[in-house]
Amino acid sequence: MRLFQRVHKVSIACNIITMFLLIPACIIFLYYRPLRQQHRIRLHICLMISSFITSASMLIWDVIIFKDIMETEDRLETAANKNSVGCRLLHALTRYAEVAAFMWMFIEGFHLHRLLVHAFTVPKALIHYYIFGFGFPIIPLTIYSIIRSTYSQFNQRCWIKSADAYEWILRAPSLSALVANVFFLLRIVFIMVRQLEPHPNEPSNFRRAVKAVVVLVPLFGLQFFLFVYQPEDGSVFTETLELLRKMCSSLQ
Repeated sequence: MRLFQRVHKVSIACNIITMFLLIPACIIFLYYRPLRQQHRIRLHICLMISSFITSASMLIWDVIIFKDIMETEDRLETAANKNSVGCRLLHALTRYAEVAAFMWMFIEGFHLHRLLVHAFTVPKALIHYYIFGFGFPIIPLTIYSIIRSTYSQFNQRCWIKSADAYEWILRAPSLSALVANVFFLLRIVFIMVRQLEPHPNEPSNFRRAVKAVVVLVPLFGLQFFLFVYQPEDGSVFTETLELLRKMCSSLQ
């Protein structure tokens, strides 16, 4: 329970900070016309919107569902145990936003890689990006929701409990996006090191590559690879890893 409470507090704080920072960032990008006309800025805005939806839904979840679980003495009277339609819809929205955020991280990596490889063929429209980023997550989420609603052992407690192997319906697209972004990052660094000639007054190619990695790793979401490993319950690393995972996902 102590770990549960700490994770709950960290999650609320991180999600509030994220939303507080994303709102002015989106306003600035949308207010200045020269910025909002740039394709890369539009993609940044979409990534920020998906991150904002994720933080907002997670914040509502923590304040309503998790807080109710911690404060209600009778477990049968908790909102999670009642398993209302609204509760399950909130869970589905949170999972959708998470997958959408990973899709937009993938799009960021794909777009930047495409610009470097095909510098003279800039895409004229971004509609296919919008459809993929916000539309594709609906497909695995629909399949996941149908399965959870169909099998009674998974259709309980607002879907808090894992659906075992069926969780990979949502995890697989996100993990695939991260793997693809690793490829994009390696290609981008390789292209930078190969094409940028060293200059006496400029940083070395190695330093440029390091700077590129530092900037692109969080943009591509590659830090989430650190949390693929799941320690056993009771492990000395469980609490630390869970807190870091929550901070990372909330502050992305």
